[in-house]
Amino acid sequence: MQFYLASQNAEESLMKAVFTAVNDAERAREKEYTAALRIGGGWRGYKQRKEEQRLLCAAVEIQRVYRGFTARARAGRARREAAMRDQRAIFDHMACAIQRRFRGFYVRKWVADHISRKRYLREVEAKSEEIRRLCTDTQAQQLLESRTREQDDYVDSFTKISSKMLYIASTASIPGVLSGKTINPLLHSTFGETAEGALRMHRKHYPKPVAPSKALSATMMTATGVPIVDKRPR
Repeated sequence: MQFYLASQNAEESLMKAVFTAVNDAERAREKEYTAALRIGGGWRGYKQRKEEQRLLCAAVEIQRVYRGFTARARAGRARREAAMRDQRAIFDHMACAIQRRFRGFYVRKWVADHISRKRYLREVEAKSEEIRRLCTDTQAQQLLESRTREQDDYVDSFTKISSKMLYIASTASIPGVLSGKTINPLLHSTFGETAEGALRMHRKHYPKPVAPSKALSATMMTATGVPIVDKRPR
């Protein structure tokens, strides 16, 4: 009986302890949640700071390696350019020395030889005079051929046109439009005639002038005595 009572008391005390712990846990739940949040935030912040520190160190290392590489490349390029400049200076000096000696030899051998120089100048002058004379003769010949060809073309053209220009020639009673005139200076220099004389000269079948008719005159009279003016083209 005592054992039963002891077990009942222990069970009640255990239940009270459990309920007390549960109540205490419920009362402390908000504090524990806030503490968990703080612990998680602190841990995540620590991890993020460590990651940023690692990335920063990596970036610094990459920059250091790249800057070293570029600096070594620039230094190597500068050394090569300096060596090339030194080599070019040596070559220029040697080239100047060679040119100086050659020019001295050339002047002493050819330029200072006044007799050969005068002979060469006389030959050049004679050759230039011959070429100038040949060019002048060729130009005169070409100009003469051009003028002759132009005159022949003009004569052919005038002959072809004059075969159809009967209506502008003079008759025995009415002078033509070209009577006593020289239309083109080239025509006068070619034929030595006036325009109408040249037209008569180059006509193949030019009609002979007819005798003036008594019924035809410069001014005609009608039956009523009114003058009729001749309006034909002249």
